[in-house]
Amino acid sequence: MRTFFPKKINYMKNWRNQKVKRKNTKKQSEFNWEEWAQLRKYHVKVVNKLNKLNGDYKDSSKAMLNEKNELAKKLEKINKENLKLREEKNLNLKELENYRNACQLPTDEKTALLKQNNQLSLELQRANSELTKCKNELALNLKLVRYVSIENRINEISNYFTCCGNKCINSNLSEGTCNSGHSFIRVQDDGIVNYHSVDDKINNVIGFYAQNSFTKAAGFCCHYSLFYFEITMLEDVKDKFCYAKIGFYNNEAPSMYILNGPLNLNGTELYQKSPWKDGDVFGCGVVFPSKKDLNILPYVFFTKNGRRNGNKFSLKEDSDNLRPYFKLLSCSIEINFGNDLENEPFSYNTFKHNI
Repeated sequence: MRTFFPKKINYMKNWRNQKVKRKNTKKQSEFNWEEWAQLRKYHVKVVNKLNKLNGDYKDSSKAMLNEKNELAKKLEKINKENLKLREEKNLNLKELENYRNACQLPTDEKTALLKQNNQLSLELQRANSELTKCKNELALNLKLVRYVSIENRINEISNYFTCCGNKCINSNLSEGTCNSGHSFIRVQDDGIVNYHSVDDKINNVIGFYAQNSFTKAAGFCCHYSLFYFEITMLEDVKDKFCYAKIGFYNNEAPSMYILNGPLNLNGTELYQKSPWKDGDVFGCGVVFPSKKDLNILPYVFFTKNGRRNGNKFSLKEDSDNLRPYFKLLSCSIEINFGNDLENEPFSYNTFKHNI
């Protein structure tokens, strides 16, 4: 039979107790670690939720601030509109009060105010009438052209339409005579061109030119420019067939034939025809547009005894050098280039010529 000593028994008890204690301590440690892991996971979840709530709060605060600012602006606008309405209301009330006071004016004062109102209405009508008149005058002024005065004279006889093949009169316009005994002209300083015919021979057509041409460059910059001359028919020569021609030395420009009787022309010449009697005045003019009106063409027109005669003839764009040209057959003329309009005015009023 085994025998245990007391010391040994105590030792065994202590050993068992420590073993149990270590086992319990290990279990407790394992339990604490698992709990800590769960707590840490829960902590992370709570932190994320707090961060989300914080972000949502900031966004919500920003939206609320913007909405607050918008509401403040709307409120300010409404306040201004209300202030304006109050001012208009006060003004209307003031006008209403004035109207009431006016309605309560004595009869004499009302009559005076009514008379004053009628007078103002008449003055307003007169002012409107004057304004309309000024507008019409301005419109008419814009349509009027400006006459351009150019000193001119006859200085050359045509080499083709002359007295004869010898051109006897071409070098002496004022005193020349045809050595072949044919008809001829003489040009005087006062503008008279006398046609000298012959009885026993056929009279020839004689052509002659002015010294200076009509050009757009010599006109106005901002206005239409009118160049013009006139002739007076002089029945010095008695012949069954006689005529005068006025125009410009340019194949594209029209001419006026002044004759009593039929006219037979070859080719495509543009012309206008008019009968005449002694003392009739015929004119020829050209109007150049202002230098800024590049798309408007110049035109030629004719007159008879101070009035427009026939239609106007549009020229080509490059028709910028028009030299006055004349032809005579068995009649004489007096030319007026406008060199002295004060003493020898045109029959046609060039200052009232409109487009």
